[in-house]
This record gives sequence, C-alpha cells and structure tokens, in this order.
Amino acid sequence: AALTGTHAYSLTLMDAVPEAFLVLTATLTLDGVPAPGLYDPLSHTISASLEGVFTDTHAVEVAFQVMAREDLEADALVENTLTSDVFVDGMLSPNPGPASVWVEVIVPVYHVYLPSILR
Repeated sequence: AALTGTHAYSLTLMDAVPEAFLVLTATLTLDGVPAPGLYDPLSHTISASLEGVFTDTHAVEVAFQVMAREDLEADALVENTLTSDVFVDGMLSPNPGPASVWVEVIVPVYHVYLPSILR
C-alpha cells in the first residue's frame, strides 16, 4: 500500500564505484546540488546518510560522471551498483535490492555516465 501523510525517514546509500572508472568529483550531485564531498577516493565509494520528513513520496537522486581508465578495453561491460538502507518512521522499509546499471565502454578515454537513482 502507498504511504500517505507525513513520515520521518533516514537513508544510507553507498555506491562502490568500479575500479575501472575515475570519478569526476566536480560532477557529483545530490538532488541536483553539487556534492563532491560524498566521494571517498581512498575507498573509491560514494556514500551519504540522509534524514528528514516527507509527505506521501520522496525521491533521492545521486548523479555523477566518470572517465574510463585508459587500460579498459573498448566494448567492455562494467556494472555499477548502489546499495541502500531506508527507514520510514523508524522501521526498515522493504528494499527492492541494489540498483544496478551496466555500462558499455565505447572508447576508453571518453566520459561514461553512471546515474545512480534511488526512489
């Protein structure tokens, strides 16, 4: 059943960016707002912990661009996966599982876009 009314939420998300890519941190946004600090170059992950209140529905969007490493072969397929834990009104929300996108590398030195969207 769909939620109605006002609800408190807390959300933790993590995207372990594949080593095949270099994250262009200047392009990293959270809900359209620049957020380069979400990227940790030591662990090669993008992560965020959010909380707040929403009415009826709420969407969170993390977007960023990457550059394929030069040693990556053209036509390679690389999977990028975002995992999350969502609590609504203090209860763990059913999660459809990790969100993944497969990226085909056309030419290794060009930019490849890896959207990570959680709804």
